[in-house]
Amino acid sequence: MRTIYAKTEYGMVMGEISGGFGAFKGIPFARAQRFCPPEQISWTGVKDCRVFGKKAMQVFDGGAPWAKPQSREEFDEDCLNLNIFIPEKALDLTEDGHIQTPDGHGLPVLVEIHGGAFQTGSNQEHTPRQMIRDNAFIYVAVNYRLGVLGFLYVDEILGKPWAGSGNHGILDLMAGVRWVYENIAAFGGDPERITLMGSSAGAKAMGAMMCRPELKKYVHQVIMSSGATQSIRSKATARATARGFMDVFRQILLKHGYDPQEAPKLLLSVPADLLMEAQKLFCDNPGNTCMFGPVADGVCFPEDCEEIIKSGTFWEGRAMIGSSRHELAFYKMMHPDLAEKAPEIADRLFEENAPVAKEDFARFFREYCMENGMAPSDDVQADWWVKILTDYMYRLYSYRLAARLAEKGCQVWQYTVDLAPALHCFDQQLAFGEPEAAFFKDEAHMEIARTVGKKIYGAFIGFIEKQDPNAYLNPDGEMPCWPCLDPKDPYQMIWDVQNQAKKIPTGDVLDRFPEDVYRISSAS
Repeated sequence: MRTIYAKTEYGMVMGEISGGFGAFKGIPFARAQRFCPPEQISWTGVKDCRVFGKKAMQVFDGGAPWAKPQSREEFDEDCLNLNIFIPEKALDLTEDGHIQTPDGHGLPVLVEIHGGAFQTGSNQEHTPRQMIRDNAFIYVAVNYRLGVLGFLYVDEILGKPWAGSGNHGILDLMAGVRWVYENIAAFGGDPERITLMGSSAGAKAMGAMMCRPELKKYVHQVIMSSGATQSIRSKATARATARGFMDVFRQILLKHGYDPQEAPKLLLSVPADLLMEAQKLFCDNPGNTCMFGPVADGVCFPEDCEEIIKSGTFWEGRAMIGSSRHELAFYKMMHPDLAEKAPEIADRLFEENAPVAKEDFARFFREYCMENGMAPSDDVQADWWVKILTDYMYRLYSYRLAARLAEKGCQVWQYTVDLAPALHCFDQQLAFGEPEAAFFKDEAHMEIARTVGKKIYGAFIGFIEKQDPNAYLNPDGEMPCWPCLDPKDPYQMIWDVQNQAKKIPTGDVLDRFPEDVYRISSAS
């Protein structure tokens, strides 16, 4: 291993070359204090960045169904760090290992935001090492505060000084992206060629960031997988969520010998582990993925974010936006009794929007059975619930955002993953990892998945490096061109056995939900 150095605006950092790339891990880009905005940080001397930094506080014994148990020592409230990976072949070093700033344009840059329902995850989970080694761009992964510490809206509990508390996770990300823009040239990157990529909550975080006018300066193109603007919630919803959390927090305080009457003050002083214990209990329900997210608070974002999304002040640029056909089919895998359990899941996922989902289920399920001469069955009911939950949790919002950007004249490449089982963020698994064998009936189906994954991978790389997913997609002339989305004649890429751009049929997704997927509007 060889030691390497880079000089940033905030101090010198030390990394190392290993495995075909130069790596700088755990670079601090800001300081996090509880329920406060991120603070700029600098240092003297050389900061050793050869090991990963701390992860954001979260439920580290699993908690959520998708979360893996981890060690407590990996987590800390002060978690705002990022990792930078550079292809070794692209490093331009002095004799003593210092990276030389390029005279002309540096490498394109991919900045990834991890997902995890705004509750779990870190910048260590997904480092596509092979992709970094084989291509010509710099990869950056950013941490941000999660759950209670990143998105609990405590203005009503602690007062006006905390009026921005529901968006500190988003402000962390904005600080991270700004840091990359200001410093990536020191690592050989081009600040004018930054692609921001996120899946699930990562893409939803990006949807909120796009409401911040300064993002236009830092980022000119995005890749959004299984997420858009749907997680931005009203102050009423965020306040109701905070009240519900405080009820649980008081129970935890009493359990540990604290005075529950002092709960507001104790929010600021108890060990973070108690907050995580309360968060685990608070989120213990089958539809907990919408409980945290950015807030249209009038401070970080206008209270009427819906108008921002539709207006010219919203971010504009090149975009790849996609989703999977059966995003929430894993509910059917997890719940054999989904036909019975789905209404409860809808209630927890959507709250006051749930009646719309239930009405649409009843109507479409009934029509489907009548048209096909079928008797109602639990299996068919479960399939229709997957359609309803998928469209209203994910696909509707990806379609809306793609259409709005296209209507503004942006270059947008829309796609749908249709290769069975076409689960949540399936494009990421196909492109960046070996698909799970359990998802496929035989090796032939598995080989098809690998082929589709290579195509998706090529589209991502072409977009990152050449600003066009077609750039590396069709070297053998086997595929037709993937056109940009035209609002008057809309086509999208369908990732399946054929991998073809197809016209989007009218009614391809259900479209009766408001802009916010999770709503508790009756609370004030």
